Amino acid sequence: LELTKSRIIPTPIDAAVETQAWNADTCSKDTFLFVGRFDRLKGGDLVLRAFAELAALNPGLRLTFVGPDRGIKDDDGKVWHFNDFVLEHFPEKIRSRIDFRGRMDHAELMSLRTTQFATISAAQYDTMGYMVLEAMSLGCPLVATAVGGIPEFIKDQRNGLLVPSQDIGAMTVACQKLLDDHSLAVRIGRQAWQDCRDLYGSENIARQTVAAFQEAIDTFKT
Repeated sequence: LELTKSRIIPTPIDAAVETQAWNADTCSKDTFLFVGRFDRLKGGDLVLRAFAELAALNPGLRLTFVGPDRGIKDDDGKVWHFNDFVLEHFPEKIRSRIDFRGRMDHAELMSLRTTQFATISAAQYDTMGYMVLEAMSLGCPLVATAVGGIPEFIKDQRNGLLVPSQDIGAMTVACQKLLDDHSLAVRIGRQAWQDCRDLYGSENIARQTVAAFQEAIDTFKT
């Protein structure tokens, strides 16, 4: 493929009405949200381990985990499902602060997002993760792994915090940074909402798509 002639067209998503976006004054300031499958690709196990470290430093902190339980295979070939994994790896004082919701209706999930202090994305690979875009569309503060296409729309310290893939320590530090600096959470959440509104709205992406097809047609004609 001649990549010099390629064009990246982002996934469209419309930003929420401003009055329905995340608000630091009304969210639960001691709860993080993870949305994704419990498997290695989405990094559910990494989020749990990072939360355990955060929970030791923040006694009131909780984690809401939303997504199907696909299980994680260890080096010995054993498949660990969510409840068994948590029971095996974390003490009761940590387990009691993890709220596993499993699959959730989309409308219910979107309502849940704005009640949480911040969202974590721990994917080991992603193109343009829709779960990240959904957080942006609501102005939710975000900690995400710098993999695949995510750094193309999440800029570290501007509209989110980026961490290396599979780096539990870096993920923990980034989450703690938001807990320690609520003004940072407000700023990056607001910028994420504005970027979603200005760059990724359906009308804007439709125009880009039409322009890309027209350019291809014009090139073919010549």
